[in-house]
Amino acid sequence: MPGLDFADYVLQTVRGECRCFWRRDNGGAEVEVQVPVNTEATLALPNPECGPVTESLLPVKQAVGVDNLGNADGVSNFRLQSGIYRFRVNRAF
Repeated sequence: MPGLDFADYVLQTVRGECRCFWRRDNGGAEVEVQVPVNTEATLALPNPECGPVTESLLPVKQAVGVDNLGNADGVSNFRLQSGIYRFRVNRAF
């Protein structure tokens, strides 16, 4: 599918650096998120039908600091505590 294959965004906040990087590869997608200390973030991944989502190679339900908020309108929503996370989905969005 033609289009954007990766993006990287960094926002400097009063609590520290907030970052989101994603790229499509081998029919899947990787998303890396950095959440500053003493903050939370919400991550929305499109296409919950893409198969299991992993974080640092573990099923997302086993990931420390990640709460699955459920699926709605074609999007999987997660609450993230402070830290760096590496998500993988089996089909690119």
